[in-house]
Amino acid sequence: MRIAHLYEFHVTDEDALLRAAVDRGWEPLPASELGDDDPRDLIGAVMTLTEDPDVAGTQTLEEQSSAELLSVEDGDELADWSAAPIVTRFTHGWRLRSQQTRPAAEDQTPNFAALFATRDCPCKGEDEDCEDCVWQLTPRTADLLHTALVVLADQAYDDAQRLGDQFLSDADSSTWGVFDRMPPLTWTADHRWRRRMARAFDDLAADLAKGNWPNPNCTAEEMALHLAIEDAPTYLEDRPAEDNHNTLPEHEDDYGWDSCSDLMFQDHDVLMLFHSKFTGIEDPDHPANQFLGVGDLREAAWFAPFDNRGIRDPRRGFRR
Repeated sequence: MRIAHLYEFHVTDEDALLRAAVDRGWEPLPASELGDDDPRDLIGAVMTLTEDPDVAGTQTLEEQSSAELLSVEDGDELADWSAAPIVTRFTHGWRLRSQQTRPAAEDQTPNFAALFATRDCPCKGEDEDCEDCVWQLTPRTADLLHTALVVLADQAYDDAQRLGDQFLSDADSSTWGVFDRMPPLTWTADHRWRRRMARAFDDLAADLAKGNWPNPNCTAEEMALHLAIEDAPTYLEDRPAEDNHNTLPEHEDDYGWDSCSDLMFQDHDVLMLFHSKFTGIEDPDHPANQFLGVGDLREAAWFAPFDNRGIRDPRRGFRR
């Protein structure tokens, strides 16, 4: 098993931090080994205290853990024996993105209260066996999902413009909005592929703006919807009381993100592309692909329409 931890701290009192570390027996590195960016070895002091619930002289900004089971059969290797760097994926940051790209209040927003008006069941939720009591996509859920899709589309267009045809791993930036959150097999995509991916977010947002559930009709749109469902809850945070979202009618089904994941997809096969134990499963000739009936998940096939879903208008163009 491999467990990785991510901590981010804001140092508010250097002296208090150093005193607490010294009390633990810590000694700073010699001055000859310290750089101008950290002349007091604050990093060493923090590392000494990271197991404490509260690190003296700091404010904890982020704390995450990631765990995975390692298997020889799946090609996993211990860090000491690994020929490749060990890479762990943590939840992406959202605060800066939401501040920079959340749609402005004056932008025209669909009337989700009318588009997704909820229905009251005659049983009023009192009959556990009632077949009419089904989960509903509510105005508030639709609004946040639409916001997430629009923001992701803009981020993807921005990424595509900056990346061009560069491989993601070769580009000198760690601030991508979208494409570093996607399966590694897509990191070698070209500029046209990335723009089509950006349009996939727009297409799903357009479904909602028309009063329809988002209807992913290809692998790219499935990936887009997964990311939007992941991001949507973050747009609830830090909203002022007078925000238009708070004027939408409330319902017990609001913010049912698990239900979105369960009901809006045919399957979650695309998520297997994030896991090393499924390496190669994107190829239809792979034995596991054939056994599970996954289909073609290779990068070039991401925009091929599913046979049982509608086809997007090929003349719709690009928003940007």
